[in-house]
Amino acid sequence: MPAFMRTLIRTLGMCVVVALAACGSTQPASITAQHPLYLLLVKNQQMVLAVVNRPTYALAGTLPVAHVGTTPPSGSVGIAPDGSLIVTYTGAFLNGAETVVPATLVCTLRQATCTSLVHGWGSATVDPFGQSLAVPLWQDSDPLHGQLLLLSGSPVNIAQRVPLATLLPGEMQIAPDGKSIYWLTPPGNQPGDVSYRLIRFDLTSRTVASTYDFGVAVPGGLAVAQDGTVYTTILYAKAGDPTRQTPPVPGNQILSFSPDLVPQSHWTVRSEPFGIAVSATVVAVTYQDDPGQHLDAFSRTNSRLLAADTASHAGTLDHLTVLSDGTFAVTVSDGTQTFLGLWSATNAPIAWHTYAGVDIGGVAG
Repeated sequence: MPAFMRTLIRTLGMCVVVALAACGSTQPASITAQHPLYLLLVKNQQMVLAVVNRPTYALAGTLPVAHVGTTPPSGSVGIAPDGSLIVTYTGAFLNGAETVVPATLVCTLRQATCTSLVHGWGSATVDPFGQSLAVPLWQDSDPLHGQLLLLSGSPVNIAQRVPLATLLPGEMQIAPDGKSIYWLTPPGNQPGDVSYRLIRFDLTSRTVASTYDFGVAVPGGLAVAQDGTVYTTILYAKAGDPTRQTPPVPGNQILSFSPDLVPQSHWTVRSEPFGIAVSATVVAVTYQDDPGQHLDAFSRTNSRLLAADTASHAGTLDHLTVLSDGTFAVTVSDGTQTFLGLWSATNAPIAWHTYAGVDIGGVAG
């Protein structure tokens, strides 16, 4: 199931702990790390922001975020322009009882606290070029009505609210110039709309500037390169029909678009490409086929396969992203611990590092 579809499966929730002091716990010490990476993990029924010291990849410390019980939500972490962390997470419920309330928080390592930014769940969407950060926020009662929060300042605050009244939540990326938002929106947001679309939303005019209709195909992942080129994977060449009990037809393509969503090129890859991330020169793609989970790297210049690797851990390759130094990161969780894989997109194998807790929100750094 595509990542942006998984984000649609939201559940309701309970008490949010935005600072340990609110629960009468001892205030944790500040956390320092050199060139840190951030993971959102759940361990011992507690959601924590894990801070990794990048030179050694040792755990520098964890910042408690919320008690989530036995039904952990999904979440996201992003780095705000002032260096603070934006943590968002869905709600959850168990046996009809609320267990986690959706929330969007600002966390600071120096004070070792997380404070509420706005009630409700979104997903922290970071401009990987360090200029801006946005949170698409969706109403629990009506997913057809929401808003896009643009964040700035120090301390970080909501600089702009953009209504998203007719757009369902989906995978979202910010353009390098910070002036446009791209996202994949699933069908059902407009009468008669039955296909997936890729949308460019102009933040100045607050209008949909361009769209691309995928027809019968189902996109998987979305990435935007520094030069503005937009990439998607085709997870299914044709969606399944539950009414007729027909399964989806696997896809096997990467599509590229101009910043205005004019199709540029496509090339064939392994079956069912899922996650996608783009560096200055490389397009990396994950595949969740059986047997094995795979990660391939392609040249952005000529689409040539540069390198391929297979995950050495059982489980699904999740949250493929490119870090600020151009390294690709991916995670695998086995139910009790998370394996962080780092790959330079050469012939070198993926380097794995292990952390206690289950990854629910990907990697930022």
